[in-house]
Amino acid sequence: MNVLENAVKYGSHTIFIKTLLDQNQFNISIQDDGIGISKNKHSLLFDKFYRVEQGNLHNTKGLGLGLYYVNQIIKAHQGSITVAGDLGKGTQFTIMLKV
Repeated sequence: MNVLENAVKYGSHTIFIKTLLDQNQFNISIQDDGIGISKNKHSLLFDKFYRVEQGNLHNTKGLGLGLYYVNQIIKAHQGSITVAGDLGKGTQFTIMLKV
């Protein structure tokens, strides 16, 4: 839910959700057309209390805990989450879980 809420909160008009079962792995891909995130910030997104600093972005409420908790829950289930995209080009999060 957090990834979807972030997509809406940061300007998405369209959100695509795709699922794929590949051998023993279940993938969930969430792609949006929002403001995007600079590639040099991707490695920081899952850090506790991290919020991307750009323009008036901090007018949007948040503590920088959502993606941290998403990552922790996915890790607890022996999965992983990745991010792709760039500033002005939207964002795609892919969650991979073992079945």
